[in-house]
Amino acid sequence: MRTSLLLLLFGVACADKTPTDDSAVDSTPPPDWSRAVVAEVTTLTTDLDGADGLVRAADGGFYVTEPQQGRVKRVALDGTVTPWVEGLLEGYGASLAPDGALLVAEWGRQRVARIAPDGEVTSYYDLGGRVGNVYVDPEGAVLVPWFYGSKVEQVTAEGVATTIAQSVEFNGLHGVMVGYDGDLFFANHIDGKIFRADGAGGVTLFAQLPDRFGNLLFFEGALYATGWGDHTLYRIDAEGALEALAGADEPDTVDGDAETARFENPNGLVGDAEAHVLYVSQTAGAVRVVRLEAP
Repeated sequence: MRTSLLLLLFGVACADKTPTDDSAVDSTPPPDWSRAVVAEVTTLTTDLDGADGLVRAADGGFYVTEPQQGRVKRVALDGTVTPWVEGLLEGYGASLAPDGALLVAEWGRQRVARIAPDGEVTSYYDLGGRVGNVYVDPEGAVLVPWFYGSKVEQVTAEGVATTIAQSVEFNGLHGVMVGYDGDLFFANHIDGKIFRADGAGGVTLFAQLPDRFGNLLFFEGALYATGWGDHTLYRIDAEGALEALAGADEPDTVDGDAETARFENPNGLVGDAEAHVLYVSQTAGAVRVVRLEAP
């Protein structure tokens, strides 16, 4: 009896050590979100008066600039719009500083304005030249593209500016973004040219949009751009090839899939990697939601 019991226990122990069947292991590679496709475009709100700069706030909502009205508004994730700051003189592109302040390119006063979390507006950097955008890179550096000055400056909190890129090819310089391989990319609003920093203070042509440029975003391993002039959302691969993802040269605010959705002067770009969603502001006064899906 005792011998039988020992044999039984030995058999159970051996059964517990049966090798795992490799065929049961999920070997499916993770989706490549850098090649995502547009599943659906919807509208978060149309209750804005000329939307331009679009920045994600700490609470998950957004700051949106209204340049012609001199205002910044808050937009919640349910689409509710709330006034926040007034009195700017054509505040366009914006970015969030490491200390939580909102930096706004104030075209009319030729400066970068700093808006504290309590709404107090001060000057961060007085250019003495036109500026349509400001970008805070992943390391917290503040980069300022001169719209007419053919250069990009890095500006400290003390207002000390250093030129980091300069080119006669800059023509209405507006976009700045860290992208592939950690390189800086710059974009002209006027002629739609996108450049890549060459590491020596100069640039090389990287891509060409068909019409006027809106904004850049490096998101989930890919570079995205809004075509302000032809109302289209683009992805640009690491070689500079353009791919139109949604929209067409037919300005409108129409929800739908990649084929049927329409934008009207798309501009600001913000991404939510957890939800695989892009948010796009429109000069026409809307914020759109672009839901992506794996290829």
